[in-house]
Amino acid sequence: MRFLAILLLLALSGCSSSLRSRYAMNDPVYSRKYQEGAQRGDLRGKIKQAIDARHTKYLSGWLAGGEAQVESDAADSFTSIDVGREVYQAEYFSTRLGIGGYGGDDSISLGFDAGARLHVPARLSPFVGVGGYAGVQLQDAVPVLLDTAFDLDDSFTSLDREDSDSVGGLAVFYPEIGAHFWLDGKIRLTSFGRYLVSSEGRETDGWAVGAQIGFFTR
Repeated sequence: MRFLAILLLLALSGCSSSLRSRYAMNDPVYSRKYQEGAQRGDLRGKIKQAIDARHTKYLSGWLAGGEAQVESDAADSFTSIDVGREVYQAEYFSTRLGIGGYGGDDSISLGFDAGARLHVPARLSPFVGVGGYAGVQLQDAVPVLLDTAFDLDDSFTSLDREDSDSVGGLAVFYPEIGAHFWLDGKIRLTSFGRYLVSSEGRETDGWAVGAQIGFFTR
């Protein structure tokens, strides 16, 4: 009963007093489809209007977001930010490409992120996807062994160390799961969870959670 009440509230919030769905009326495809609105008493039709997001086909937009790793065996967990572009090739499928970076207490990386997602074409839209990141990484405070001397008389080994910077690469692959919510026909909020698999080693792998906001046009 609670689920049905939520659906009814969602339907009513998405329909005006003239029974026309309004949440995505700023999109021309959606507005043409539902300009007449459901008939009075057509509860199923009003619910359909309120949750339908098939207008997303051929939309493209800019994304901004970030994530934080919440599970890892490493002391230095990843956080990231990114901006990019996403394109809906179909109402249920999109691809994206962006720039961003991963960072931790002792490292920072800048590079490119890309991925693909399968969506449910609804206003509240669960999705699954895969993605990857590749970039240049700067590692700070790396202990360097400068000199090892063995003294026969004292049987003593001296190790002199100093901090230096190390430049290398970082690659991350991730499957992801999440959900979108369309505020209207052009603005989309996203939350997701990703399992990060890093080139740094299995001790750095683990779950990350994040969020994005997207602004789309046709």
